[in-house]
Amino acid sequence: MISIFYNEIIKEASTGSVDADITYNILFNTYIPEENIDIKSNIKLDNVMIPTLYIKNKRLFDELLSTYLKLAVNFYDDKNYYIDITENTFNYYKVKTLLSILWSNATYEDFNDPINFLRRRITFFKNNLTDYNNWCDLGYSENLNSNIKVKNTKSNLRNETPYKLEIYLDSVDGKYELPNIYYGIENNKVYIYAIQNKKNANIENNSFQKFIKRKLYAINEGLDVKSETFENYDIGNLKDVTPSFLLALNIAIGLFEKNIDKIIVPSISIVRWNDKEIMFDKKSRAIENFDYIGEQEKHEYIQSNLTEKLIRTFLRLSYHINGIEVENYPQELDSSLQLKVEEIQDINNEMLRETFNLASKQNKNQKL
Repeated sequence: MISIFYNEIIKEASTGSVDADITYNILFNTYIPEENIDIKSNIKLDNVMIPTLYIKNKRLFDELLSTYLKLAVNFYDDKNYYIDITENTFNYYKVKTLLSILWSNATYEDFNDPINFLRRRITFFKNNLTDYNNWCDLGYSENLNSNIKVKNTKSNLRNETPYKLEIYLDSVDGKYELPNIYYGIENNKVYIYAIQNKKNANIENNSFQKFIKRKLYAINEGLDVKSETFENYDIGNLKDVTPSFLLALNIAIGLFEKNIDKIIVPSISIVRWNDKEIMFDKKSRAIENFDYIGEQEKHEYIQSNLTEKLIRTFLRLSYHINGIEVENYPQELDSSLQLKVEEIQDINNEMLRETFNLASKQNKNQKL
């Protein structure tokens, strides 16, 4: 493991191309002062941001990296890898894949403090909603005329966190799937990296799904929708959120609430951003008439929209729930949005209040 990381991964990462089960566009520098190691990338691309993995205590770093690897090997099954050949070769690529993809979820602060980053990722494996490893019924929602079902499941290796919370609304008339919440918990803090729709969710568009889509407009109750617009507040407006995302987040926080005092939302993954930019550069050299500038502009727009909408969803939740308050905005203290969670006093939206209470009541004895 040590040999693969130091002799291969950090050297290949400086080139922006790591050869594991497939080639990954992973880019970072590495600085280890006690070993006099200073590996810098020669990549010159306008739209990339190259972080530096700063290892201040190599012995402790190696111990934690080894612990992480052991947990990850046991956690992720073989369907998470592309290589399917001899066992020895497979194990080599498995190790290299795990130790490479690990950094795709690191922020600038994590690269500068990889000891705490590794501790956090290790804890993410251990802290999960074990009571919900099978589908659990949170109870009946009168507002949604359905029961709320939740399940804690393993994520794919390439997702942001080891676990995700799946949620759907269940009725005799049908089923409506809410987005997945990708989360990790450490020291009474929940880190939420993504809220994502399931592939092909609700494509039936049956009468029940249409009913729920109409019902979800009730999430705007309690908000001054005439004032909270893009025209008045630009990207800071609170109206421009996806109702199903807000509902799913509300239910998740209800489950976590009694065991957390802070919500942390990393705003951007540098490695994932660079991955796309490196891919555009490779395509521009391999494909004639490839629209390099156009793809870059599209990437910037999509990333900006995703980041802003994710942050806005949490700000909107804070607006409705008296007891969740913004502590730091991205780029104030670090690159993450941070919210503190105190005793919930009130929720000024009936649908959010009801669904939050169903989740919170279910979770009263849950230990994370």
